[in-house]
Amino acid sequence: MLRYIDVLGLDIHDYLPRPATIRRPTPNAPIERADADDSVAIHVYALAGAGPAFDLEENDPLATIRIPPDYAMRCDCALMVKGDSMAGTVRNGGVVGVIRQNFDFASGEIYAVRLPYEGVSIKRVIVDDATGEYIIRSDNPDRDKYPDRRLPIAEYADIILGRVVWVWQAV
Repeated sequence: MLRYIDVLGLDIHDYLPRPATIRRPTPNAPIERADADDSVAIHVYALAGAGPAFDLEENDPLATIRIPPDYAMRCDCALMVKGDSMAGTVRNGGVVGVIRQNFDFASGEIYAVRLPYEGVSIKRVIVDDATGEYIIRSDNPDRDKYPDRRLPIAEYADIILGRVVWVWQAV
């Protein structure tokens, strides 16, 4: 079988199960195995864009992932990320854990946001006190493709839906 895969020019790694990792979305956060022996299953019911935004909620789970119990207790929903605007932090197809209630806001952290006319997206949110604006930023360094967006805080006070507390990704 390996000989056929080689002759066809395929990569065997594309056909093997890939382990998953989980970490907090902060600099220098440790990367852990997501599917350790004591991991628990959680369902993912919605998509969020990392690029174009989505606003989709399903009755049936889009996916089921396994994560350590302490990560499961930190969030109240999980969103599958589509797009590459958060590349470097969250890959296309990754899942983020979001806490939607009783979270502290910290400028420069990653949040689930509802962008006007677009829907739910995962972005870094920075407060510009001088102008009274949110700066909605992608982690992808391609600023031509993903420029910063500025939204007046007074008009969009309810834009932030929740704080991203962990990132799950297949490696």
